[in-house]
Amino acid sequence: MKSHYTNTIYAVFVLFCLLITSASAQSLIREYTDDLKTTPQQENGAKTDTNLGEAHYLDKDDDLEISSRDYKVPLSNQVTGMRDRPPMSYSLKIESFNTILQSQERDRYRSGPFSVGGYNWSLIVFPNGNRHDGGSGFISLYVAIDNSTLVFSHQEVIADLRVYVFSRSARQYFTMQAAHVWRFNVFKTMWGFPRVMSLAAFRDPRNGYLFNGDHCEFGVDVTFPTTFQRSELFTVARNFPNPRFTWTIQRFSTLLGDTYLSDAFSIGGRNWNIQLYPTGFSTGEGRFLSMYLVLNANESLRPYESIYVRAQLRVLNQLASPHWRTIDRPINHWINRPGPGLGWGYPEFISLADLRDSRRGYLVNDTLRVQVEILAVSSTRIHYNYVNKKLVKWVGAYDNAKRMQQSGWSEDDLLAKAHELYSSAGNGTFKYMKEWIDVHDQPRYGSKVGENTGSGSSGSKRAHESDSNFVGPSARPMGRDAAKKKSKRKGKGAFLEVVNEDFNEFMKMKAQESEHLEKLAMLQEEANLRQKEATQRKYDANELMKEKTHAKKMKIWLKLSEKDCLNDHSRELLQQLSHDLFGK
Repeated sequence: MKSHYTNTIYAVFVLFCLLITSASAQSLIREYTDDLKTTPQQENGAKTDTNLGEAHYLDKDDDLEISSRDYKVPLSNQVTGMRDRPPMSYSLKIESFNTILQSQERDRYRSGPFSVGGYNWSLIVFPNGNRHDGGSGFISLYVAIDNSTLVFSHQEVIADLRVYVFSRSARQYFTMQAAHVWRFNVFKTMWGFPRVMSLAAFRDPRNGYLFNGDHCEFGVDVTFPTTFQRSELFTVARNFPNPRFTWTIQRFSTLLGDTYLSDAFSIGGRNWNIQLYPTGFSTGEGRFLSMYLVLNANESLRPYESIYVRAQLRVLNQLASPHWRTIDRPINHWINRPGPGLGWGYPEFISLADLRDSRRGYLVNDTLRVQVEILAVSSTRIHYNYVNKKLVKWVGAYDNAKRMQQSGWSEDDLLAKAHELYSSAGNGTFKYMKEWIDVHDQPRYGSKVGENTGSGSSGSKRAHESDSNFVGPSARPMGRDAAKKKSKRKGKGAFLEVVNEDFNEFMKMKAQESEHLEKLAMLQEEANLRQKEATQRKYDANELMKEKTHAKKMKIWLKLSEKDCLNDHSRELLQQLSHDLFGK
């Protein structure tokens, strides 16, 4: 008896827990979707529209929460205007608007589905406004996504919406769009505008939105904002470690040419030259020293690219005279093309009379010293978001090709080898040469092989000075012995450089070995081809011999066949020939 009583209490307790759990689950579902308020119609079996999601009801008296206010976007962020162009995504023409307006069963009209971006959409019109979204007394327009076209339950579709209302009198479309994007998912399948225009303005015949009695037209554009695929970064660098370059020109009076260029020097990531006209140029010809700052001819600029440079050009006073100081003139310009004659400077920098006056200290012992101090240089970098990884892999293949480069290789040979290495690594065909040409001068995408720092690089001040007229010291890569000595002085960092150099040499040897094996394979293939050709020739010769023998036998058979009387030997020969020729 006691056991029966205990079982009964236990069963009641379990039923009570299930009841509480069910009620909690319903509460959680409603709280999660936040799109539904329970009404009597729902409890009596109201039907859901599967295209709008589980929480969207289409009955007249439902309490559907379709709100653009979920984003807390004020109405001031909605952009309106008039335009001539019709909607691109969908147009909905209604010839019985008043019928929908007066309908007692439904408070909205839902269009048929239309496809944009691989998803199915519908345009929904509230003729009397969506009262649940503060749209009473207005035309409300919404767009709904068919959630069956969402591949994953967690998928989110980000879209821009623009709605249209056609004005017959203006022959234009009134448009409205938000300043933000809309996020569609399985829990929020409908977004839109509760207050597109007031019913009074819509029904006013002077505005032309309702024409020919009760005709009207609505529309929508659904577009997908995409992130940029190419970006540009413009920066201006200042405060360089060694911003000055001094050019010492000896035997100035013996210079007979019209113009001279200094050694190339590097400041601000670019190579430059000073261009000098000893007897003047343009308006200064014959009377002044002319001097310009030019971008080195080996620098490459994109067709649209310009370089901003701010600098000071100087003719140095070598006597430190209190009366005559260094002549200093500013440069603040944009350079569009590299090379001599395309820089910025002054045709009348200093008069030749003042320059040759020994008291002024500009020309001492027939030596002239000019200087440029670069204060700011701009750079423009291009980024291709969709090919960054491919470009990095291409740079690796290009560097490996340069390590394998042999004497006599042209740039085309180098590129062909790089393409071969890129594709052999399982990357397919490299199709972004234009993009690489655009960015190859940037550190991330430039080749790391063969780089060295010459006399014009940013180093000591002395490295930026030239004591000869035109030719500067040449630079060559550091050898292994020098690298080892440097490693002893600088420790682990330099040692790693040596290890890296040894590894690169090892990779070069492996590449040469691979190339040697490729050559052996090619030679073997050529030998096989020659053997195949010899076999074919032998076969052809045998066939030709067979044809000649056949023709000879046929000739003998014809002669024997024409004779009336044959001896025993001739008859045997005729029979043998008939068997060989005709099989009988």
